[in-house]
Parts: sequence; structure tokens; C-alpha cells
Amino acid sequence: MKRFYFSWLAPLYKRVPFARFLLWQSQFLTELGASKLAIELIADFAKEITFKREGAVWTVDVRDKLMAMRLWLEPEFAANERAVLAWAHTHERLPRCTTILEIGANIGSSTIPFLQETSCRVVAIEPVPRNLALLEKNLKQNGFANRVIVIQRAIADHAETLGMIVTLHNFAGSEIARQPITRPEAIFRQPCETINVQATRLEDLVQSQQIAPRDVAFVWCDVQGSEGAVIRTGAPLWQAGVPLWAEIAPKLISRQDNLKRFLADTARFFDSYVSLKNLKTQGALASPQPIASFNKFVARLGKAQTDVLLLPRGASD
Repeated sequence: MKRFYFSWLAPLYKRVPFARFLLWQSQFLTELGASKLAIELIADFAKEITFKREGAVWTVDVRDKLMAMRLWLEPEFAANERAVLAWAHTHERLPRCTTILEIGANIGSSTIPFLQETSCRVVAIEPVPRNLALLEKNLKQNGFANRVIVIQRAIADHAETLGMIVTLHNFAGSEIARQPITRPEAIFRQPCETINVQATRLEDLVQSQQIAPRDVAFVWCDVQGSEGAVIRTGAPLWQAGVPLWAEIAPKLISRQDNLKRFLADTARFFDSYVSLKNLKTQGALASPQPIASFNKFVARLGKAQTDVLLLPRGASD
């Protein structure tokens, strides 16, 4: 059945009697539309919902229009995670390595698939308190709390207190406020608030947790433009051959960092890369591209974004 959803129907349904609502639903909605409408209606009288998906129990905030919607609606929401795990198995980083380092763990949407699919422990780093509370709840109700080290920190070039812009309707969209923004709502197109978070260098965190770089299968990173700080402060990991899965969004990186500096740091620490597209189309044996071509790859993205697996020398040996 073709999946579609008329967004203008949700507010209309809230204003009609229940019998007419049922009739209209049967006439106009697919399974996807009914599911999306349900969470829109629930948002009127509930803060959180708990449901089962992909063999896990999830609790999400109904205000979250991105991650909660993905978990609620997408049957294969963890496709990227499974692609990276398949790569790590094929290149014998799993099960040889025993730790997955996750930066920007959010509410556990990647953490739990990693725990389901491997015997690794996960070090989950998340700075935003509301995300952290849901992360810990999701880990506990799935019986994974004893396999995860949860750390409330952002990753930055220096250990310091930083302002972070928190988007109220996108729990995965929070980012460090590097520049003064008087009206963040105009940029993020939704209500925002600014909070203070504690930041640390990645190498200091790894050392404080007594994590041996050789034991890390890969680093999973989703930090809304702060990837440069992760790369610069994680040198011991890359020198040990640990791959980095990172979101590449030139617009975000330019707001958080300096795109030219980010590209230079990437070239300094990594030898090659595999794009998300190639990983999905060619599988775990996708041929890495030389890092010398990465600048052109990023330039072609323009305002778009994608994910890449960055490979230091020796990562796939």
C-alpha cells in the first residue's frame, strides 16, 4: 500500500465528533497516516508515550517531531546503525573490540540497536538533560542499563561550560551556541531555549573512563556541527585506527566551527572514507574513497547533509 499522509487533516480531526473522525479515517488514511494522526492527537493530553518497536520498548516525548516520529513510524529506523555494524563485523572490528563510543546519544535510538546487535558495552555521551532522562529510561526498561556508561557531557576543544540551544520540538536538533543568536526560533523554525552544559575534550573523557582505544570498535557521532571538536580532541582513537561515523552537514559545521579547518583536521587524521550512499548500495565491502577527494565530496553537498564512515590508516586491516 502506498504510504501518504495529509498533514492538514490532523487539526481538522480534532474539531469533529468521534464518529465522523472514525469514518474519515477509514476513507482517507493509510496505516502510516493513522499512526501519525494518533501521535498528533495524543500530544493534546499526554507528555510521553511508551510503545514497542523493533524488539525494544521505547518511551518518547510527544513534542519530539523528529526522533519520536522516526521511532513511532519507521519500520527500519536503525538501518544506518546496522550498516555500520555489518561493516565492523566484516572488517573484524567486531567482536574483537568490546566498546562502542557514542557521542550524542540522544534518547537511545542508536544505543539500543547497538546493544541488541552486539555484546559490546556502549559509552553513551549526551549533554541535554531531557534527552538524558529518556535515554536512561529506555535503557532501564529494556534491561540494558548495566551494559552502558552514560556520561552527561558535550565534546568541545576545551573543558568548559557552554551554552546550548535546545529545540523544543526536535530532540536531536540541539547544538552548542558558538555565536550569539538573538532569535534562534527564526533559524530553527520552532521554539527554542538556551541551557548551560558541561563540555570536555574527547581524549580526556576516554582517559578518565579508562577506555583503551584499541578496544573501541568505532565511534558513532551525531553532534550537530561539532564534529570538528570531536576529531581534534579524539586523536588517540584515530591513531589507534578507530573509525568514526559522523554526520556531515556543511551548514551546521560552518555555524559551529570553520569548514576549512574541519576539512583540514579530517585530512590530518583520516586516510579514507565510505559514504552512506556507498555503504547502503555496496554493503560492507564498499570501496573506501581516498581522503584527498573528501573536500569535493563535501562541496557537492551544498546545503544538504549525509553521513560518512571516516577511516584512519589501519581501520579496515
